[in-house]
Amino acid sequence: RKALENGIMIPLYKDDHESAKTLDSFIEADRGGLYLQPVPGIYENVTELDFSSMYPSIIVRYNLSPETINERCMKSYRIEDLGYEVCMDRVGKLPMFLSNLLNLRLYCKKMKMNNETYRRKDAVLKWMLLTSFGYTGYKNAKFGRIEVHEAITSIGRNILTKSVNIAEEEGFHVIHGIVDSLWLQGEGNIESVMRRIEESSRLKISLEGRYRWIVFLPTRDGSGALNRYFGLMDDGKFKVRGIEMRRSDFPEICKKMQADILGVYSKVEHEKDFPLYYKEAREIYNEYLEKIIQGDVDDADLSMDIIATRWPEYYKVNSIRKSAVMKAAGIKPGDKMTFFVTSEKHGDVDVENLVNGYDKEYYARKLRMAWDTISYPFSVIPVIYQKTIKEYDTDRDDS
Repeated sequence: RKALENGIMIPLYKDDHESAKTLDSFIEADRGGLYLQPVPGIYENVTELDFSSMYPSIIVRYNLSPETINERCMKSYRIEDLGYEVCMDRVGKLPMFLSNLLNLRLYCKKMKMNNETYRRKDAVLKWMLLTSFGYTGYKNAKFGRIEVHEAITSIGRNILTKSVNIAEEEGFHVIHGIVDSLWLQGEGNIESVMRRIEESSRLKISLEGRYRWIVFLPTRDGSGALNRYFGLMDDGKFKVRGIEMRRSDFPEICKKMQADILGVYSKVEHEKDFPLYYKEAREIYNEYLEKIIQGDVDDADLSMDIIATRWPEYYKVNSIRKSAVMKAAGIKPGDKMTFFVTSEKHGDVDVENLVNGYDKEYYARKLRMAWDTISYPFSVIPVIYQKTIKEYDTDRDDS
């Protein structure tokens, strides 16, 4: 609609194929966003900064559009690591289409804290703008072109790299970064950091929050997970990403246990305080485990949700997910279903309602997995503080 309003012709067929590249130039261009892997552990006094709609903002601020990349013009700038020239003689189609949406999203984000209507609008606008970036790399998009996609991510990487340098110059330690967000530790002047980053990048950056402490979790191989963490903000609220209580395919009982233990952690002020609350946290886990063993669990707390990703006949690997999809009537890709595991060994599940009893060993193992995640702080605190934990575990073994 916006194209028609501005007299822009919409191509019936696309013929702007990707230009030929050497292998080296392809590898350089096809790198995506920048990730700075955190070292797993507990960090105190952390500030999180976030670029607001980074990629759509880059499209608008840097005039990125199919017809502005590598076209002849009077005024242009160069994206050095790609060798692309970007025309600045006129406003490109994509910046024209997105500028009003972007401004509206930035306004809604500012207003959403105390207003549910703005919060919902912000969520919709966020995804609209995010998909606008994705479509630049989609081969059949009417206004897409892979060079635009590459230019956006290249500029994004450079912006995040410069932002890291600025933060370090201001006395901060950068402990994590992921595409459009940074986690900084230290006592530097955060306002100065934000001002300098905005001047350097020409993008809006916001203070997402300050943490009393934050726990970055490991992957299976022990390296830092990019998006699995939980932390206590200065306002007393928790921010949680990637753990079991955020996953629909984990039983509700696991989520309740983790939420209860986070309630205990709300009393933790410093890393060295964690051992003081080990006993309380462990007893919560033990209580939930005992409920599972004794069969004293509400059906709703055993439920899990999955979304079918394909037609039932295309599930090849035998798994609980396959069993749930095969048992559900009339399921199709994209459908959501609730299921319960009645026998993992035999691949038996109940769908929608629990009828045949539940597999205690399966749910106990799931609970243990949730406990291993939420209890991670106790495994990384300095040895000097671990005496309380060892004493409690010894007492339980003796009893």
